Amino acid sequence: MLELAWGWLTFCMLSSSLEALQPAIQQLEEWKIDAPHCDNFCQSLLEKLIEKDAFNPVILRALQPLMQSDTQKKLCWKQLIGCLRKLKKSGGQNLVRKALDIQELVSLAANARGCPVENARRTLESEC
Repeated sequence: MLELAWGWLTFCMLSSSLEALQPAIQQLEEWKIDAPHCDNFCQSLLEKLIEKDAFNPVILRALQPLMQSDTQKKLCWKQLIGCLRKLKKSGGQNLVRKALDIQELVSLAANARGCPVENARRTLESEC
């Protein structure tokens, strides 16, 4: 189980919730017009899961809708950078390295950035 600010969630509940979020994540770019900080939820959720050792790469499927256009890929990249910055702020460079050890996260970043995985890893580390 995973302890978050709003209580206890099982991974199954969280996983199905993230899959339910996919349609919302597709509209994230539009929502940012009216609510510029609405993407903080996604960044914070990823950050807390990594920080609490509760991260499962299946969760990254929720970001797959952001891989359909160049604009959406930029937004996906920003979500990953935002997550890493939150990790750095809450736990320092050790948490950032922990996140960068998650191959699926770095692979998603590479796809979003359109570059090799090692370039994405270096860029993620330097930008956070």
